[in-house]
Amino acid sequence: MELAAANKIEEALKYYKEEYTPYVDETIALLDQVGTNASKNAETQYSTSTIIKNVITVILFAIAIISLLITIYMSRILTKILTAPIYEIEAAAKSLVEGNLQVSIDYESEDEYGVLADSIKKLVSMIQTIIPDIQYCLGEMADGNFAVKSKATDFYIGDFNPILIAMRGIKQSMVEVLTQISEASKQVQSGAQNMAQGAQGLAEGATDQASSVEE
Repeated sequence: MELAAANKIEEALKYYKEEYTPYVDETIALLDQVGTNASKNAETQYSTSTIIKNVITVILFAIAIISLLITIYMSRILTKILTAPIYEIEAAAKSLVEGNLQVSIDYESEDEYGVLADSIKKLVSMIQTIIPDIQYCLGEMADGNFAVKSKATDFYIGDFNPILIAMRGIKQSMVEVLTQISEASKQVQSGAQNMAQGAQGLAEGATDQASSVEE
């Protein structure tokens, strides 16, 4: 730059060619080498990235399949867990509808199904207590024991209470009927005794008359 400023153009060009051109050429060669290496690295990186992409794709596909299988398996397990108590309660309800009181529900839980199962258990227990109690009371009355009392009065609640009232009414009605029959029997017995006494009096009178006639 100093030579050019001093109008020494040829010396400046000569100095430039001798001093800077080799560096420029070397720089260009290095840049070419860098470009070549970069291209090779880019190709290598592209191949590697392609392989990685394919591997990742395969892995993701495998994960998706595994996730789907796990989802299906868990869905079946959850469905079985959720429907098992429903099937058990349904079976118990069908047994009750068919008149079979010997049913049991084993499901226990704190969720909504557990609450439903507990309610059905209480209902079954109540029915299993009330029906035998009704049989007992009616059987005793059939055998003539009208002093019988229910052994499970605490279970006759709500709409079951009229049953207990009806049984008590039946017992009271039967007691009144039997009392009337007993009184009527006593009256018949008294009338029969009077008739027997009258017949005996007639017989004695007839005997006296026969004796008189014979005399």
